[in-house]
Amino acid sequence: MSFEWGWTTDRIEGVMTNQEGRGAFPNEGFILVRQYYSQFVQFGEEAPIYYPIARLVFPDEHGKFLIPFDLKASKIDLTFVMSGHVMQNLSFRRQIGVGTLFYEARMQKTAGWQDHFFVTIVPFLQQFIADPRFQLAQAHQLFLGEWLEQEKTKYSPYSSS
Repeated sequence: MSFEWGWTTDRIEGVMTNQEGRGAFPNEGFILVRQYYSQFVQFGEEAPIYYPIARLVFPDEHGKFLIPFDLKASKIDLTFVMSGHVMQNLSFRRQIGVGTLFYEARMQKTAGWQDHFFVTIVPFLQQFIADPRFQLAQAHQLFLGEWLEQEKTKYSPYSSS
C-alpha cells in the first residue's frame, strides 16, 4: 500500500489482480464498499454511533478501481470478492495529510473455494441483500443475488456441468 499527500483521505485507487498479477476482467470480481457515517448524538462516555451505507464497485477491464471516500464518512471498509479466490477485507480511517491511498488487491486462489463460498461468502453477502440498514441500491442487491445463485449452481449436484 502506498499513498499520495493531501489534506485528507478522499479516495482509494488500486488494482484487483489474480495470483499471476493479471487484472480482474469484467464480471470476474467486485468490491463491496461500506462507508461509515457518525451520528451527531453521543451520550456521555459512550462511543459514537456509526451507520453504514454500502455499494458495489466493479474494476475496469484491467482490474483498476477508484473509490471516492465521502468527506462526511469517517471510515471505509472494502471487501474484494472474486470467484475461486479467498475474500479480502480492508478497513481505512480518514487521515489528515493523506489524500489518495493506493492498494493492490492480489487475490489468492483457493482449492477449498466451495467451502469458503458456502461458509464465509454466502452469509456475509446475504446480509447486504436482506438488511435495509446498509441502503444498498436495488440494482446492487439484484447483482449480489444473481452472482450468489450462479456460484451455487456451479456446485449443485443437479447442474449440467
